[in-house]
Amino acid sequence: MKKFKLALLLLLATLTLTVLAPTTASAARQAPTIPSALRGTWYLWNKKNHQRLKINRHSFRLSTYRHGKYKTVVAVNGNKWLSKSTSHLTISAPSSKHGFWYLGQNSGGASLHLKRTTHKHHVAIARQIDVVDDDVNTSAHTVYYTHKK
Repeated sequence: MKKFKLALLLLLATLTLTVLAPTTASAARQAPTIPSALRGTWYLWNKKNHQRLKINRHSFRLSTYRHGKYKTVVAVNGNKWLSKSTSHLTISAPSSKHGFWYLGQNSGGASLHLKRTTHKHHVAIARQIDVVDDDVNTSAHTVYYTHKK
């Protein structure tokens, strides 16, 4: 009878601890969120071509047009694969004193260094472009995307 009471007590203690133990949060992958200051549709105009940069909450799409005709596109989505040319989104907060956000692909394809600013008294997105010459010299220049078409 003592063994039966001991076994019953151990079973009751195990069930009580199992029911009352805190559950851990799900480790599901969360899609990275692009800051709201960078979101929207932004345009860059040159003499011969223009670019459209469309930034949503979890994705961005950079389209290039030459002489008014669609030329290339880079699309990156944080939630899912859109097509063969897209991949998952990577975001890094500004780590430099200049305050540029990094948006890019896991696979290392497209990478954008963006910051919201003003250009010629208009709200704009500054994009820093790094140019490597002969794998030694690195220089950077900035282009500005605005809201107006």
